[in-house]
Amino acid sequence: MIKNTAIFLTILLLSFLTSCQQEQNQQTSTDDNQPHGENMYYNCLETNIVINGKSTVEDNERGQWSVTFEGTLLCGDSPIPNAEVNVKFPMRNTDLSIKTKEKGDFVVKLSRVEENPRGLDFVVTLMGTKDATITKTFKVE
Repeated sequence: MIKNTAIFLTILLLSFLTSCQQEQNQQTSTDDNQPHGENMYYNCLETNIVINGKSTVEDNERGQWSVTFEGTLLCGDSPIPNAEVNVKFPMRNTDLSIKTKEKGDFVVKLSRVEENPRGLDFVVTLMGTKDATITKTFKVE
């Protein structure tokens, strides 16, 4: 009688542990497929860097220029907030890392540029992607 009860309780315990493990595996796999937070672009098939409108170049009449442009980081049609974007400036051969805001937007302003930036290639890169680098190159007009 005691032996049968022990076997029954062992089977019951193993059954319970197996169902708990299966439930945990289902939750983990569901969570991994959902884009969220700053890692949203890891699982995004359509990540895109959009440069909004035209860039602005101003001459301060002392032989220096300032450059301003805005962009948005998107996963399909959804903005990606808190992602790190790197901007490479051709005239200074320098980089600037900025984080996107709540709506996936970012603003870049570079002032006191010694060289006229018109016609130069600016490179905007999404940092920290798992599989591929997402880059947008555009000319300042």
